[in-house]
Amino acid sequence: MRKLLAIYLAICSTAFLCTSCFDDDEESVITYPFAALKSFSIGSFYVKTKATTSEGKDTVVAKKYSGSFYPFIIDQKSLEVYNPDSLPMGADVTKLTTGVDCDGIAYFYTDSTDTYELISSADSIDLSKPRKLLVASTNGITLQAYTVKVNVHAVDPEVMYWQQLDAAPVSTPQRAVLLGDKILLFGRNGDGAPVVCDYDAVNGWSSIVELTVTGLDVENVQLFAGVLYATDGKSLYSSGNGTDWSVISADASVALLFAATNSGLWAVTTSDSIAYSVDGINFEPVQPLDENFPVENISVAQYPLLTNPDIMRTVVVGYPAVENSRPQVWSRLSTENIWAHYKPLGDGAFDCPALRPLSVVHYDNSLYAFGGKGVVVDEVVMPFETIYSSPDNGLTWKALAKVKLPEQLRDSDAPFATVADSNGYMWIIAGGENPIVWRGRINRLSF
Repeated sequence: MRKLLAIYLAICSTAFLCTSCFDDDEESVITYPFAALKSFSIGSFYVKTKATTSEGKDTVVAKKYSGSFYPFIIDQKSLEVYNPDSLPMGADVTKLTTGVDCDGIAYFYTDSTDTYELISSADSIDLSKPRKLLVASTNGITLQAYTVKVNVHAVDPEVMYWQQLDAAPVSTPQRAVLLGDKILLFGRNGDGAPVVCDYDAVNGWSSIVELTVTGLDVENVQLFAGVLYATDGKSLYSSGNGTDWSVISADASVALLFAATNSGLWAVTTSDSIAYSVDGINFEPVQPLDENFPVENISVAQYPLLTNPDIMRTVVVGYPAVENSRPQVWSRLSTENIWAHYKPLGDGAFDCPALRPLSVVHYDNSLYAFGGKGVVVDEVVMPFETIYSSPDNGLTWKALAKVKLPEQLRDSDAPFATVADSNGYMWIIAGGENPIVWRGRINRLSF
């Protein structure tokens, strides 16, 4: 109260001195009773991050950011001023210039002097903690006090946070599928029989159920129009829950179901063709099977185009039947009739990583690839060592620096299945002797 009274008296004195300096014949200074903050902004700031020099030494790099990309909100009810989009982690907010527009005169309270000081756009101010901002009317009658807070991310938004969950009861996970609010996990038990279990947020993992179709290809179960499809090499089966399967076609021409889109199912036939079905039963050949088309360790991703959400893209990644082959990427738009091959660019520097097993999921508007031991640009990569990303639908790939896999998975040769859910989480469900489940999300997706 003492500080506010001091401001009040100072403004009154200023107003009195200004008006008394004029003779009666001269124009008088006009003062107003209004006191309100209309806008607040910050100037440029620096973000400090750790880096490594070309000689391998640790260093700190400061990058300049514009404060105009982080607008501030003025809550006139709570009298709080803050930026809803936090500044990047590591932002230096101890020396910020500010821009203030108000009805009246604006002051910042300073702890060291226990006074309010006039705000100048040329002076920097420490906003590493909340500061009081006072707006006083020019006639010295009205005072309005605000609290200014600059929000800064406490965690790196680009880093992935992993959470360990209860292990799944499947010893050899092979395929994870989202069905409603559940994750269906298909795999095999110790005897090699196909099994399934499911996970939901309330009950966790269910008990495993051994499937009655002993030869069912659970590694390539496809979900189309809310129905699950699979083949045993002799007949085509469907299921509404993943547990109960029934024959829908005895046509043995379907050798492999490799993808499901919004409009139909895709298969490789015994006559070496790629075929399509709109009803999940009858397949029509579309194009000859290329020797580089994936038929083993297949991953499929389907997502809308960022430029036109009405058009869907489906990407298939896996290994062809060619001996000593590398993973191949094929893609198709929903407006196209055939699949297109993304041929490797040359020296292998940007090719899809040759990991076995290889898992590819669509996550954060990119394709993410990781898996077992492999070779990347003539260098041996250990299991779960690196995540690779493709922002251009599988054409080029690069190792991610900040998005890491859980340390506990490093060098593991356990079988696993992956899936990305609708809440921004990526799941890694590992089996083997030490089964473990990890659920990860990039920090930025939780803000």
